[in-house]
Amino acid sequence: MTADKGDDERLERAKRYPYPAPRHSYLFVNGVAHELAEVGEHPVGDGVVNVADRLAPVAKALRDLGVPGLDERVPVLAYGSNAAPEQLARKYAQLDGDVVIPVLRARLAGYDVVYAPHITGYGAIPATLEVSAATVAGVAVAFLTAPQLALMHDTEIAALNYVYGRLSHLALEFDGLPALDSVYAYLTLHGSLALDGAPTALAAIDARGRRFDSIGTPGMLALARDRVAPGRPLDAFILDNIDDAALRRARTAELRRYARKPKLPAFEVLEG
Repeated sequence: MTADKGDDERLERAKRYPYPAPRHSYLFVNGVAHELAEVGEHPVGDGVVNVADRLAPVAKALRDLGVPGLDERVPVLAYGSNAAPEQLARKYAQLDGDVVIPVLRARLAGYDVVYAPHITGYGAIPATLEVSAATVAGVAVAFLTAPQLALMHDTEIAALNYVYGRLSHLALEFDGLPALDSVYAYLTLHGSLALDGAPTALAAIDARGRRFDSIGTPGMLALARDRVAPGRPLDAFILDNIDDAALRRARTAELRRYARKPKLPAFEVLEG
């Protein structure tokens, strides 16, 4: 099979999941990530942002960028692609007006970021959370306005793979901010993909004390292919899943035979 340029781009998107994310907190403004060099008590209003290698108070930088004032925001855990500026840019390209999202790096104790038992419409195998007592996972928290949260619901809940809720009794720590003991999150109630009996962590996500094996997305796609379409070339397998929604759903149903039910003792489902 010879892929054309369009296929190459689609394959790259599937294989690059969860996409590069800054190791620092940032202010996402209209598709561009500006480093938050300092974070004050208010996640945006009291901070200092780096714009074009110049430090400025966030409020002044927003005025200079022509961005209007900030509304009340909801803290939403970003443990997979939602921590990546390029994914935020894709999701919010259709939103009218300026898009400003503070994304703060954090450390989540007692959980790891693992593969979920489904295939996305763009061909990746995405992430979910799994309890892991000795692990501290590197995550982020996106502070979303009501319109931004509504659009995020459309991208996360509409396919019936994730639900939205509140995850409580946490140890979620930031640099320069008080820790949070609860946060909103999108999680799958189908659990984690456990092809060999245990979840597999995303190699792209940093974690201390990780007890699960980890692998990159191309490797996980290949393992999934081996279970549901053995012998099919990997690129063909990925493009099949992108182009044929019915086949993608059938393959997802097959993968869910290997799902480990979620162990989320403090997750309250609110929507989905």
